[in-house]
Amino acid sequence: MNKRFLGFLMVLGFAVSMTTGVGAFPRIGDPTARQALPRAGALVDQSFTPAHYGFVNFCDRYGDQCSSDGKGSLAEMDGEKWSELVAVNNLVNQRIEPDRVGRDFEHWSLEATTGHCNEYAIQKRKELIDRGWPIGALSLAVVHTRFDEKNIFHLVLTVRTDRGDFVLDNLHRLVLPVNKTGYGWVMRQSTVHPRLWVSIGGRRETDI
Repeated sequence: MNKRFLGFLMVLGFAVSMTTGVGAFPRIGDPTARQALPRAGALVDQSFTPAHYGFVNFCDRYGDQCSSDGKGSLAEMDGEKWSELVAVNNLVNQRIEPDRVGRDFEHWSLEATTGHCNEYAIQKRKELIDRGWPIGALSLAVVHTRFDEKNIFHLVLTVRTDRGDFVLDNLHRLVLPVNKTGYGWVMRQSTVHPRLWVSIGGRRETDI
C-alpha cells in the first residue's frame, strides 16, 4: 500500500477516534450536545425520616455543609458538567484510602485521607459545592449494596439533574445512573433542606 495513503488513513482514524470515542461529547454550544449526554431515571422521594447519627454529627461539625444556598434542587447538565462529575468522582476515589480496620461510622471527616464510604461521599459533595453546584441537587443517600445476604448499608452521593439522577460512589469508577447501580435505595437528603432526610419509594423514568 502506498505509504502516503497509509499515513492519511492513520491520521483520519485518529481524528475519528478523538471525536467519537467513549466519553467524548460535542463541544459546548453544539446543538447535538444535549442528545449526546447520558440519561438516568429519577429517585422518588417520599416521607421524612430520621437522619443517621453520623450525619447529625457531621452537620454539627460542618454547619456550612448543611445549610441551604438558595440555588434550587436541580443541576442543568452539559458536557462540561458531566466531565466535572467524572473528575470529582475520580479525584476523591484516588485521594482516600479505604479504612479496612476502623469501625467508627459516626464521625465523618472532610479532612480524612483514610476512611469509609461516608468520607468519600461527603468529600465529593464538598468538591462539587466548591465548584458552584447547587447544594439542593447534591444528596447523600443510604443504599443496600445487596453484595451478600446481610444487605450491607452503604453511603453514596446522588446528583439531581435535568437528565435524571446520577451516583458518585467509591465502589465504582464510573458515574452511574441511579437505575444502573443494582442498589436498593433506602433514604437520602431532602430538597426541602440539607439537614432533612426522606425515604425513597423507588424510581421513575425521566420525561426528558
